[in-house]
Amino acid sequence: MPPGEIPTTYADIAKAHKMLGFKPATSLEEGMKKFVEWYLNFSL
Repeated sequence: MPPGEIPTTYADIAKAHKMLGFKPATSLEEGMKKFVEWYLNFSL
């Protein structure tokens, strides 16, 4: 694990859902695909 990487997160979007109506709609698979595409375009 790289220095500074956190081993565990405890994200809780309850407040964002309550205040903003935020509901994640992107699956992990789709999110990873989009991130890799962005990263490859960004790093060139």
